[in-house]
This record gives sequence, structure tokens and C-alpha cells, in this order.
Amino acid sequence: MNGLSIHHRQRAGALISLMLVGVSFAAWLPDAIRGISGGASIIISGAILARVIGLSPSLLFSFLVWSIPVIILGTGIYTLAYLPGWAQHGLAFISPALAFIASLKETEQTNARPNFPLNSQTVFFLLLFIGAVGGSIASLLHMRTAVSILGPWSAVTPTFYVLFFLAALALIGIIRYARSATLALWMTGCSLFISASILFFIFPLGFGFDPYIHQAATTAIQDSGIISPKTPYYTGQYVLTVVLARLVSLPISTVDRLWLPILFSISFLPLVFLILRKKCTDPCTAIASFFSAWIILPEIISPTPWGAAYLIGACAMLTSVLFSSSTGKIHRAIPFLLAVATLCIHPIPGIIALGFTSLSYMRGGLSMGIGSLIVASLIPLAFLLQGALSGQLSVTLGLPSVGDVQSLFYPLSLDWLVQSRFTFPLDTLSLFSTLGQGALIALSVYGLLLMRKSPDTSKSSLLLLLGLGITLADYLMLRLFFSFPSLISYEQGDYAERLLLLSKTFLIVPFASGCYAALVHVSKKLSPAPFLSFLGMIGFAGVVVGLLYLSYPRNDAYMSFHGYNISAQDVAAVQSIDRDAGGMPYVVLANQVVSAAALKEFGFKRYVDDAVTGKRGQVFYYPIPTGSPLYAEFRAMLESPSSEITDGVMDRFGVELVYVVVNRYEPRAPNIMKQASAFADAQIQSQLEHLSIFRYTKTK
Repeated sequence: MNGLSIHHRQRAGALISLMLVGVSFAAWLPDAIRGISGGASIIISGAILARVIGLSPSLLFSFLVWSIPVIILGTGIYTLAYLPGWAQHGLAFISPALAFIASLKETEQTNARPNFPLNSQTVFFLLLFIGAVGGSIASLLHMRTAVSILGPWSAVTPTFYVLFFLAALALIGIIRYARSATLALWMTGCSLFISASILFFIFPLGFGFDPYIHQAATTAIQDSGIISPKTPYYTGQYVLTVVLARLVSLPISTVDRLWLPILFSISFLPLVFLILRKKCTDPCTAIASFFSAWIILPEIISPTPWGAAYLIGACAMLTSVLFSSSTGKIHRAIPFLLAVATLCIHPIPGIIALGFTSLSYMRGGLSMGIGSLIVASLIPLAFLLQGALSGQLSVTLGLPSVGDVQSLFYPLSLDWLVQSRFTFPLDTLSLFSTLGQGALIALSVYGLLLMRKSPDTSKSSLLLLLGLGITLADYLMLRLFFSFPSLISYEQGDYAERLLLLSKTFLIVPFASGCYAALVHVSKKLSPAPFLSFLGMIGFAGVVVGLLYLSYPRNDAYMSFHGYNISAQDVAAVQSIDRDAGGMPYVVLANQVVSAAALKEFGFKRYVDDAVTGKRGQVFYYPIPTGSPLYAEFRAMLESPSSEITDGVMDRFGVELVYVVVNRYEPRAPNIMKQASAFADAQIQSQLEHLSIFRYTKTK
């Protein structure tokens, strides 16, 4: 009767989620009601599907499971044709419809209820956690800025660090005294959401450059169903963001910046927890799972297809480990579907994820060995094929130089170990970072050894070793034998570095296993000594604050970061230029921050011809650092401003107006502005304090 009752509730829930989708599209209703209805539909239908395929707690996996069919089917529709409005609305019904179909099948399921045991210690730490988390968010919102600064920590005051420290202290208290898996998952998820959303809270106009390109592409698909030129890349993220924005009635920019931290905070941790839970349900499981999340957090703080594919690819790897374990009960199709979704978002993590999940379905040692060789060849072959077919990315093969080989061994030197900047907090953080990398490797090796000894995880450990070896082999191939002449010099190693970053995902489970075993050992030593236990809690909170600081771009004595964010004046500048042009064709020479502001305000509004290359309508009218001829002209203008440069730009790109924007944080900015103003037709928007805009027409 219990299973039948759950079955009927699932069917009713699926029908309700279908109706809620319809409510979310009712234009006559207030946006708040529509947004709540759309969000509720995602949670209900996703939770039903998660329960059916064996993922529990189903509520925490609801968003992840709901998104899989949207990404895959949406990418397929867009690739074959385009994505008009009716298709965008139709995709929102896919997961609720699948939930209803799944509910038609009679299944015996347990009616497990969340366990929230409360005692005086738990209540105290829970109240402290709520207050500290609320204070942390309020502190970040108070520090929101529309001024150009170097990274988020330039705006943050010590108050936030203190509040976040208290939140981490309260978190370890909840984990220790509540001894509830469900409560631990929800509280750690809340902490991870804040940790992954620092840029969202501090920068209302956004941060970085790539996110604006992808948001502009997403907006174009939402408005017209297609972007031109049409490419097969990143479609999965665009489709998911468009459908989410329609369901929850929020702007594309807001949805794009929020869905990745939400997915990370609620779905990644439970997967690691499920793997470790087979050993024990004590607090060490939650702590080890929590620490493993920081391995991938630096890669998902920015809303780009790379970050999205990195996270979903990591989930594909974790579900493959669950499936390959002897006690795993997850549906066999889930790892493969997650890998396909990863491929729909970004090809590099997608190829690795598909290869790894394919290996998890193999049983014999010989087939896994041959399969590993095939998977390892896919990335190099994909780049060679892309170079042969694409006119944008050129690929050449060659033997490595002695310097290339020597650079691989720099991490093995001890020079970085003795660095000091004679600033106590930063020196301590630098030592912590160094020791942390060593701990990651040591605990991962320890965890692999433990996994190999257990019959339940023996195959999983072999799979993870193969995945790690494949990504490292591909990294060495691209680093030593591949070059990309179409990329600027400092981006030559980007593709190889991304494979090195992907290799870390195969350390998540071994690290968590090793960390768990180490924590069990340490907790036995500390349990009889309350004072030492309290010091351990203090240490945990300090480590979490340090991890947060090290996960974001920073400009301090140990790291020089040069990526300014978009400011309100950058936005005002691009608006002023567009008004001043009065409809005449023009191009702008500016840095990538101003170009990002143009993408944010106008999207892909205008393209110009290039008389040198013969390309017609393919050059964006603001400079884009990777491969844009306008960016080279802007750099030349900064080196030595002259009318020959501006006249040459007009001739080359067939325009009558050229605007040059110089931000005051540029090196030699006063001298550049003085020289640029000498032959400018006009300087517009002189009231802008942090930049200058110069307008040029033909001098001959």
C-alpha cells in the first residue's frame, strides 16, 4: 500500500507539474506567480524522475535530472533546424511529460522521510549558521560595485570574512551534532551556493568577458531562434538558459549567472555523498564530500559553457562510479545521458565524459584496455579534424623543443616552496595552497589504494585511473606536439591546460575516500579531548575561508590579476558612442572590457567587412581579443596613436567613423589621451571620469 500510495502521488505530481508549466506561460499573470510556478514544475517533475532512476534524495537531484532531456533534445532541434518560440515553450513540457510517463509504471518504492534530529547543540549551530549566512549575503550585497576593480576581493571588507568564518564554524557544528545526512547536505549546499556566487553578488553588471558573448548568443536564440553564423558549440547551455528564463520569468543575464551555482550546490555534493555513504553515515562522510567540492569550484564560478560542461561532466563521472560499483542501483542510462548533455555544451569535457562512461559499461580487462586507447585518441583527432574543416582554428603538428619539455618539470622544483612576500596573511595562504595541493595528491593516492582493496569499488578505482591517464596523455599530446597559429601567443597552451584541469575531476572520488579515512582516524584521536575537538572545528572554518579566497581571481603579492570588470561608465560609453554615430556605420577601438559592455548592451548588433582578408560581414565592430583584427589595431593605437592608424581602419573596414576609448587604468593613459586628442575630431562624454572617448573621421 505504501508503494502504491507513492505511485499515485507521483502521477498526481507529474500532472500538477504539467499544469504549472502552463501557468508559467500565462502572460496575463504577474511575473512572480509565473516564476514560482515554473520553478515548482522543475522541482516536482525532476524529483519524480530522480526517484524513478534511483537518485536520492530526489529533491536535491531534481534540477540535474530535469535539465538532461532539455539539453539533449533542445540541442538536437537547434542543430537540425532552429529553436523558435514554440519549441522553447515545448521543451519546458518535456521533463514533466517524462515524469508522467514514468509514473504510469507500477514500482515498489519506499516512502523515506528526511530525518532532522534536533538537540540543543544542533539548534544553537543552526541559528548561528542562518545568521552568519544571512549576514554574509547582506555584506556582499552591501559591497556591490559598478566601478572597475581587479577581482572581487578588492571590494570585500574583513566583515565578510568574519561572517563566512562563523558560517563555516556553524556548519561543522551542525554536521557534528545533528548527525543527519539530509540536514548536512542542505547546509553544505547552502554554503557552496554562496561560495560559488561571489561574482553574482558583488558585480551587478557582470564579470569577465566570455560570459557576455554567451549571454548575447543566448538572447539572440531566445529572440529569433538562431544565431548567425550557426555553430555546433555551446548549444546545450544556450538552450537550457533560454528554457529556464521562460519558465521562471527572469532575464537571461540573471538566469545565466545563477543556474550553475544552484546546480553545483544541490546536486554535486549528494553524488559524492552517495559514493561514500556505502562506508558510513557519520559526520566524516559529509566533511569529506564538502572538501571534495572545492576541487572543481574554481572552474564553475563563471557562467560559461566550459564551467557548465565541467560540472555536468563531473556528475557523469560520479554516476559512472556509482553504476560500476557492485552495490550501485542507479539506472544504467544516466551516466551516458549526462555525458551526452556535457558534449552538447562543450566538446572537450564532452568527449572525455563520453569516453569515460563508455569504459564504465565494459566488463573485460582487454576491452577496457583497447577502449582506453581509442578514447585517448579522440581529443587529438578532434583537433586535427577541426583544423582541417574550420577556417577559424588552424592546427599544426611538430616536435617539442627542449624548453617545452623542461617546462613540464617546473612543478617538481622547490623554488615555489620557499617563496615569501613578508606579509603574514598572504604568506600563510601561500603555504596553505602549497600544502593543499600536496594533500590533494596524497589523499587521492591513499583513497585509490583503499578503493582497490574493496571488492565494491575495485572496478571504480581502475576506471578512475584510466580516466586520469587518458586526460593526462591528451594533455601531453596537445602541450608538446600541437600548436595553434591562429591563436595569440598567450593562449597557445589553453587547450592543453583545460585537459589538465579536467584531470582533477578523476581525483574527486579518490580524494573523498582518502579524506574520509583520514578524518575517521583523526576524529578517534580528538573525540576524548573536547578542547582539541573545538580547535579542530576552528581549523575547519579557517580552511574553508582560505579555500574560498584562493578559488577566485585575486590581485595580491602572490598573484597578479589584470581583469577589470565592466563599470557603469563602460556601459555609458558604448551608449554614448551609439548615439553619437547617429546611425552611421562605425567601428570602435577599445579594450575587452568596453567590448564586453557593448555585447551586454547591444548583443551582436553589427559586423563589418574586412578588405584585407576578404571576409564580408564577419568582423564584430568592437575588438574581441581572440583573433579580431580590430584588437591588433587597438594595441597599435595604445603604443603610438596616429591618424594613419585610424585612416587605415576606415579603409580596411569600410566605415566613415572610428571611435577610440581609453580607460584611465591603461598603462600610460594620460600620454595616450593627450596624443589621441591631438588629431581627434571630437572628444565625447567628457563628464566620464574614468575613460575618454575620441571620434575620428577621414583626414585625407
